[in-house]
Amino acid sequence: MKRCRGAWRWVLAAVYCVGAGWLGVSQPAGQDQEPQQYTIRTTSRLVLLDVSVKDDSGELVGGLSKQNFEIREDGKLQQIAQFAHADMPVTAGLVVDESGSMRRKQPEVIAAALAFIEASNPKDEIFVINFNEKARRGLPDMQLFSDDIR
Repeated sequence: MKRCRGAWRWVLAAVYCVGAGWLGVSQPAGQDQEPQQYTIRTTSRLVLLDVSVKDDSGELVGGLSKQNFEIREDGKLQQIAQFAHADMPVTAGLVVDESGSMRRKQPEVIAAALAFIEASNPKDEIFVINFNEKARRGLPDMQLFSDDIR
């Protein structure tokens, strides 16, 4: 495998554990026992890794194949079961600082946000959070995400 020098960005699927409180597990009434430790175990047969590769100058590298990558888990080489090249739609969030210190830069921030959205996949969904002293949604109350640039 040829190693590509430069910045490799790996966006990994988020994995989370759910605690007993989220599962609604509780002690029977009238028993003052210490809470028990709960462990949730699962096995994944397929883990999706979204990957972007950039060269030393920060440009995206295209035309890569399965043979250009290796995946290791705890140092052990893993088989790549599926490989696809696609610009898949994503949901992304823009968090915009609207504090007083950013007032002069606001036109540049808006221009950068619009450039990001315009360069994105047309099916991407975007949400916006504006903040200064408080955070608030940038879209209408009933609309969590949008793929409409307006």
